[in-house]
This record gives sequence, C-alpha cells and structure tokens, in this order.
Amino acid sequence: MEEANEAGAAGFGLDAENFRRRALLRLIFPLSLLCGLLANCGVVAVEPQPIAGAVLHLKTLEQQLLPGRLTEGEPRCDGMVDYYWEANPELESELKSAKLKFEQSNDDHQQLILVAGPAGVGKTFVKRGVYEGLPEDAVWKFDARELFGGYRELGFAEQRADLRDGCTVFNEMLSLTVAGRRRFRSEVMTCAASFVVVDSLDEIHPRDYAFVLQTLTRLIDPSRKQFAQVVVFGRPFCFESYWQWYHGERNGSSEGVRGFMLRKPEFRTTGDIQVSNWNFDCWKFGLCRQSANVQQAVCFSDYQQWCERGFSCQGEFSEFVFAPNRHMTVAARKALNRWISEEPTVAAVISNLAANGMVRDILVDQLQAAKGFEERQFMEKFLTRWLERDTRSDDRPSQIKPELLDIYLKLLEKVAVMYAPSVRADGSFAVAQHDQVRASFKGGDITVSVKDLLNRSGLVTAAPFGKSQGRVCFEPLWLQRVLIEKHAR
Repeated sequence: MEEANEAGAAGFGLDAENFRRRALLRLIFPLSLLCGLLANCGVVAVEPQPIAGAVLHLKTLEQQLLPGRLTEGEPRCDGMVDYYWEANPELESELKSAKLKFEQSNDDHQQLILVAGPAGVGKTFVKRGVYEGLPEDAVWKFDARELFGGYRELGFAEQRADLRDGCTVFNEMLSLTVAGRRRFRSEVMTCAASFVVVDSLDEIHPRDYAFVLQTLTRLIDPSRKQFAQVVVFGRPFCFESYWQWYHGERNGSSEGVRGFMLRKPEFRTTGDIQVSNWNFDCWKFGLCRQSANVQQAVCFSDYQQWCERGFSCQGEFSEFVFAPNRHMTVAARKALNRWISEEPTVAAVISNLAANGMVRDILVDQLQAAKGFEERQFMEKFLTRWLERDTRSDDRPSQIKPELLDIYLKLLEKVAVMYAPSVRADGSFAVAQHDQVRASFKGGDITVSVKDLLNRSGLVTAAPFGKSQGRVCFEPLWLQRVLIEKHAR
C-alpha cells in the first residue's frame, strides 16, 4: 500500500536564511488579539487551548515548509507530465505495468488504483497518461459529475443538499436515485472495457462516493477471470470511507486495491518554469504553428527561441498563432520568475496546476495597474479565486455565488483559529468525526460539521490511505493564517 505523503512544501531548492527572514517579518501579527478570538470562536466538541504558543508554532512551520529561491538552470524534464512522473515514480511504474500486462493478454491482472490529490494539483491532467496509447475500445473513461449530469436528464440523479444547517443550504451536489444506482450498477457490470478511468469522484454528493467505488470493485473480482484495471481520481476525502470498508471486508489486506497521493511536481530551476510557461501558453491560448490551415504543436526548443526574441511573430516565427492575451510579454515572464524566487507565498503554490494559472492572472492584473507585489493583497486575491473555482466544482459560496459567502467565510475562519494550537510539524491537524463549528447568523446560530465544511471547501488536503487518516492540512499552509487574520479584522 502506498501511504499518503506528508502535506508540506512544493519543492524548490532551499536558499533558506534570507527567505525565512522575509517570511518571518510578514507572519507577525498581534497574538494577544488572537487569544481572545479563540475563546469566542464558537466551536462545539473541541476544547479551546492557549493560543499564543500555538500561533508561534504555526509561524515556525510556515518558515520550515516554505520553499526557497528558484535557481538559474536548464529544464530537468522534457514536458509537464514528466515532472509529475518524476514526483510520482511508483504510480507511474504501476500504470506502466498494467499496460504491459494488457499487451501480454494477462487475464489474471485485476486492480483498482485510487489517486488522491488536493484541489487543482493536476489529477485531470495526469489522467490522460493512464489511457494514452491504448485502443479506444479498451477504455471506458468518464467524469463522475458529467455522468451524473446525464443521469439527471433521464431522472436517475437529483440535486441533494451537502453542507447545511436546517433550511440553510450552502451547496447542492448530484446524487443517484434508487433507479440511478441500479442503472450505474448495470453499466459497470456490462462494461467490456479493460481499462476504466474515472475522474472527479469528489464532485458528486458524498453519499455516493462509497457506492461508486464498491460497484467498481466488482470489476476486480477474481471470479470474473478477465483483465481489469480501474483507476479513480478524486480529492482525498472521497476515498476515506471506502478505504475503511475495503480493509474491513478483507481483514486489513489491501490486495487488489492501491492508494496513491498525487504529489506536486517540483520546479527548481528557471528552465523548469519555462516548461510550465510553454504548457500554459499552449493550453490556455492555443499556441501553435499554422500553415495552409494545418496546425502543428510548437516544440519546446522553438518556444525557447521565440521567448528569447521577445515573442515576436516575425520571420521564422510568422506561423505562430495564439489567442490575444496579456501574459506573453517579456515583462510578465520576468516578473513571474521574480515572484517565484522572492515571494514565499507564491513559491508555495506555483507547483499546483490550478494555482499556477491563478498566480499568472493576479500578476498581469498587478502589472496592468502598475503595482508591485504586496503579500496581503496577493493572498486575498488568491483566496477569492480559489473559492470561485470551488463554486464551479462543488457549488460552494464565493463572489460568484455570494448569498451565504459571509457566514461561510466566518465558519472557515473560526475553524482555522480553533485548530491552530494542534497543528503538527507537517502542517496537519486532527478533526474528529463529530466536531462542529458554530457562528451567529441572522439573529440565531448556524452549526455545521467541521469535516463537511472543510472537505469540499477546496482549501484543505488529507491523507486517506495511511496512518494519518483523520488529519487534514490547509493547502497551502498559509491559507490557515489568512483565515485567522481575516477573523482578527
């Protein structure tokens, strides 16, 4: 069994002393005020503890876990996907082995792989590597939320409240009806594909997580006597109950099912960031060569030369086409390298694929406004964008769905304050199954489960497979500080 890696830094070579000094200066805020906040934070089923030492501990952890400066150097990998495989060699080996056994017609191979990762880490990006090069008829791939959306049109799925307190519903997610469960079970059991690849398990209602996984487990039953490789991607919390069930059914044995935490790629050099730029420009803006209505991919060496020429589409680069944007400028790319190298809060998130794009968007907004980097403003803008991303995936409140945003943030802030004293060296803290948090709302109180609040917030990660089950960590760690400071204001 692959145990979840510890939550922590993104992975740059450390240039520690100067970088930590900068981080320490930015982390200091009044502890006496925070002590009072904790005493009144309204958390149920968790005992308040003295906060001053705990906050100092949190600051120290941020300094220890923050990555260091980017160094000048060539790319260490040929493409973005290679950085993921470099960071996840055992997962890559397992998937390559499955493909080899498929080519060898090894009907004894029956396996379910669970790939967990925090919001935006690149699960969907990596998913393509599972079925790349396989015959089309050998693969059944689907996005769980999209599949349930199709079921809804047929009456097999419905919207069901997720985070709620009485009549106050923060979000709804798609859930199967009784008939929908029969339909899904039938589709799985009549599936003729050798590879089944499922994405976005976390974007359906939590009551269906275990059902979907238990149904897919039937494909690896030895009695079927045919090749079966099932790979499921999702955020960590959507695997927890299934993992406990599966080990209980088999008295602790993990035979047939493996769990992996998808580790972030490591960007250590300016060349690594250039590969990230290349991937971003080709994906986001459709950068390619176009000649006689034929489009071709831009290879990295040509991209490098084009960047060195200042992104000019003249001469040998006259066939380069892309959507208009503010990103492909010498000033923007120099500023990006400077932000990653000099700003700890940026370095901590740049290896997350979704966060990478958000950093770039914040940067060009700042350049357009003729403003430099300001940490507080950056973190606020990042949190705003991150919440909006989770509205699109999990229907949670944000500025694009603002009705309950204030109380939602208040609950998150209180949780950040309450668990600060118990954060361990890896940045994680334990949340008990029945922990609740309470906040005042419209003349009364709202009380919700801490687990339900955090799990689909997109702000935390966890270790669902190893000995750290039940522990969560804000991702990035500085998000906990942002929420605490917002509460203090």
